[in-house]
Amino acid sequence: MVRTGLAVGGAALVLVGGAVLAWGDGLGAQQWAHASPLQRVESVRVDSGDGQVRIQHRPGAPAEVKQVVHQGWFGGWFNPDATAGEPQHRLRGSTLELTDRCGWNCSVDYEVILPTPVGVEGTLGSGDVTVAGMSSVDMEVGSGGAEISGVDGTVRVRSGSGDLAVSDVEGSVDAETGSGGVDVRDVQGRSVRAHAGSGDVELLGVRGEARRGVGKRQHLGPRPARGGAARGHGLRRGRALVARDR
Repeated sequence: MVRTGLAVGGAALVLVGGAVLAWGDGLGAQQWAHASPLQRVESVRVDSGDGQVRIQHRPGAPAEVKQVVHQGWFGGWFNPDATAGEPQHRLRGSTLELTDRCGWNCSVDYEVILPTPVGVEGTLGSGDVTVAGMSSVDMEVGSGGAEISGVDGTVRVRSGSGDLAVSDVEGSVDAETGSGGVDVRDVQGRSVRAHAGSGDVELLGVRGEARRGVGKRQHLGPRPARGGAARGHGLRRGRALVARDR
């Protein structure tokens, strides 16, 4: 039996695996908490419009997914076939898919715990993404930040607007945000590319070839001397700092 704790609205909720807890404000806004055990997950795909996503490796822990569905006022009125009270995730083969099929004015927060590192990919329209201890990451966020750490393979992450933080990566890193900062640290891979349309770019502990830029993409240039602060040709806003690992 799986017992799952969820923190919602400042209160701690404990759910038995597969249980659903629902509550509302009496004015049409409702929330549902759901927890499910998982088996044989070899990859995770995110395809969600709005919400927070957290995926982490926890050795020895049972695989599980926890979700909280938030439906705003009158959300169900405009989509009577929506499934806000049901699990929004699904297991397709060995791929765990995190979706939001709950209709208009609805968002889903996910927390996934896996005992084995797997690849994570997909898109999130709005919200923050946190991935820790996975084998590879390829994520795009429309509006929101991303924090990626402890990845065995490569990392590719994009955000239209939001801060990106990438650390402790064995493979190559490609990180870009339209508006926000980019912080990349402790990368062992052959290459790092970091770019911010508007914001600071900082690379620390990078072993391989590094390219960084602020502003328009064509201003991406070679790495400056170790430990130096660089303002490349044509940089408009923000700064780029690179410190190469010895």
